[in-house]
Amino acid sequence: TVLGPYQLSSKCLVDVSLFTIAVTFSLYGMDIFGIPDVFLRQLMKSVEIKDRLSLRLTCRAFEELVADSHAGCFKDGRITREGGRTVLCVRIGDAKFVDNESSEEGMERFLRLRSRLFSAISIETLFFNLDEIELSMDFIHKVITNFEIGTLRFQAESDAHLEMSMQLMSEFPCSQYTMRLWYLPETEKLLSIPPMENMKMHASEGTSQIPAELFFKLLSKHRYLEMTYDPINFSSPDWKQVLQILSADSRKRRVLFMMERPTIVNYLRSYGIDETSKEGDHRGEFEVTCVKPDSNLMHLRYRHCVMELTRLHWIAGTSEVSVDIANCDEF
Repeated sequence: TVLGPYQLSSKCLVDVSLFTIAVTFSLYGMDIFGIPDVFLRQLMKSVEIKDRLSLRLTCRAFEELVADSHAGCFKDGRITREGGRTVLCVRIGDAKFVDNESSEEGMERFLRLRSRLFSAISIETLFFNLDEIELSMDFIHKVITNFEIGTLRFQAESDAHLEMSMQLMSEFPCSQYTMRLWYLPETEKLLSIPPMENMKMHASEGTSQIPAELFFKLLSKHRYLEMTYDPINFSSPDWKQVLQILSADSRKRRVLFMMERPTIVNYLRSYGIDETSKEGDHRGEFEVTCVKPDSNLMHLRYRHCVMELTRLHWIAGTSEVSVDIANCDEF
């Protein structure tokens, strides 16, 4: 089962404690384990993680039931490092599991605990912060065995991080993915990344400009693309092509990138848009919808797209302008 990003947790549907049910059954001389197995296992999906920890301590029968039942649906989960990358941290919903040793022994302790708490689980969004540590792929595979994941979220700072992320993506082909890149991979590796619902690429020291040809290949692949590297090496026709691509797409799309100030200023002026433009002005296919000179900000509409230009200095100032384009009515 693939979970949509807005699907409600099944826990919202059941506001009753399994402890309460067990006590009620005992008052009437009934055994809760007399409930048909299919209903008992469905009921276990409503038990919070912290209650599963307590419940398994009551008797051997509950210990076995907790270990061999589905934990239900959770909105989010995380597998990360904390404390200067010395602490292993796994979150499932509101439950947080921490081991001060990110050693093999620490990971084995967590795997034993995980095997005692549930046999399967559904998580709408699972976030990984992967690095070249002792968090081996073998450990991650054991953690997420029998996981149903709607969206996998990754961030990568090196090729090693990216390789681990892409390996996990290949094992969840029906899930959606988001990625935050803190470095610029080689072009071939960058283009090998599967389509992302959300791809964010951030600047690093010494990053070179991304050519327009590469930008358009990334734009065709990823639904939401954010690039805060140095300005894209655009010509004026390239900039208009971005607007045309998003305007023609029936899906909700958004792209954020940087442009050289002279390039975009010259292009806007060629359409009759300049520092004297005001809200409501129409210039060709463009409409000026918001002007804030004190904030160096302007909003435009082009066909089905809305666009926000920030750090827009008409004469001088910053060397680059932030361009945020979406084909819906809000950013």
